[in-house]
Amino acid sequence: MKDFHTEPEIRAYTRRLDDLLIDYYVDPARDPLLNYTSKPELAQALNEPDPPREGIGLDQALQLFETDILANSVKTWHPGFMNQMSAGASFPAVMGAALAAMMNGTLSTFEASPAATIIEHNVARWMAELLGMKPGSGGIFLPGSSLGNFLALVVARNNQLADSARHGMHHQDAVVLCSDAAHYSVANAVNLMGLGRESMVTVATNEANEILIEDFAAKIERCLAQGKRPFAAVATLGLTVTGGFDPIAEMAELCSRYDMHLHADAAFGGGMALTDRRDRFMQGIEAADTVTWDAHKWLHAPLTCTVLLSPNPHVFKQTFNPDAPYLFHDFDEQTGVTEDLGHFTPLCGKQFHALPVWLMLKAYGSDWFRHQAQTRLTFLDDLTAAIKNQPHFELAYEPRSPVLCFRYLPRDGHADAATLNQLQVTIREKIRASGKALFNVTDIKGTTYFRLILINPLMTMAEAQPLLHTIASVGASETAALRAN
Repeated sequence: MKDFHTEPEIRAYTRRLDDLLIDYYVDPARDPLLNYTSKPELAQALNEPDPPREGIGLDQALQLFETDILANSVKTWHPGFMNQMSAGASFPAVMGAALAAMMNGTLSTFEASPAATIIEHNVARWMAELLGMKPGSGGIFLPGSSLGNFLALVVARNNQLADSARHGMHHQDAVVLCSDAAHYSVANAVNLMGLGRESMVTVATNEANEILIEDFAAKIERCLAQGKRPFAAVATLGLTVTGGFDPIAEMAELCSRYDMHLHADAAFGGGMALTDRRDRFMQGIEAADTVTWDAHKWLHAPLTCTVLLSPNPHVFKQTFNPDAPYLFHDFDEQTGVTEDLGHFTPLCGKQFHALPVWLMLKAYGSDWFRHQAQTRLTFLDDLTAAIKNQPHFELAYEPRSPVLCFRYLPRDGHADAATLNQLQVTIREKIRASGKALFNVTDIKGTTYFRLILINPLMTMAEAQPLLHTIASVGASETAALRAN
């Protein structure tokens, strides 16, 4: 490993890295969001069946990164990026991720990562406080909320179903309740636990895909009448498709009454806790038994950076505490912020995911993030009003959080449902190919809508108004083309 590790080489390549970072961050809209290339063309250009036997040197490898990879990638730090529930990673967070990678320590044990262990305990506690959870809440950082949701339901299973950790899933009557719009990771978690997907009982929802509390109560009663054991429920705070919020306070009351574990999937919606609408949508999160929140969404940490929280963080230790004397030593017992994090998770190798969040909070302060979150809601309100003021656009619902779904309607209104659905897809693909913007389409109760995630701090009304004009223009052109045929 001597090559590329000398001082002159490191200085030369970090200058190269400086140039890349400056080009990427300083003028975000200078380059297209995407240099569109078809799948077959890109596969032909980049696919390499065999690994290289001879090295070409770091200089040429970096050149290939620029010309082949970066040039053919979506620029997430661009005003037009609204496709995912994450946007570009902020520069301080990228620095944090790079420094964590440089350190390359595992956070399984305090002895391997002493400072990092304390920092992760601290940052998890900070995240719980920002959400409004009870004092003493804390948890662990994980690579993604899909894993977080899975581990939360494993905690629920072990606590609610006697001896399941020791004897396996002989509880054939055990069920989990969630909305029919819950993230697909919940269904995967139920499957991975060995319950079978039919053990996931879905609850009816309103026009924004939020749980109807009357049906939630009725489904619990129905399960009990059928001899089943509803042991857990998932409340989604910030639904994937609509950004809506399940009624967590009312769900918490019912879960307490029926002795059910309540998990709050706040992967996206956790950011609302930083705004003045926290009490409207997040009240009740303090009653959840477990909570997931993604820092790679509203906080702009690099993918993936998730915290799994609990009012009693030692519930994770009770669930996952491994017996590995080659790693964990009785003679080196710690408590509090020096406890081995490997006791709190099934992961052995554990990255320092908390460092980017720590660096951002230290650099900016939590008040800055509150301000940024509030500006996103102001932008949401302004864009919603602009859409309502244009007769050829139709909202899918009144937005709760920065997830906005609407569709284009031809001016004369003469088009069947299937044609209208396909029209939205065509408009989106035309704009995607232009490299000006990237947003998604989704299905809500059989109707196709554009879906824009509005947490990107670079997107303002100055960029949004021209985009609305482009959508309307492309929609009119495509409608005319359809009628000409």
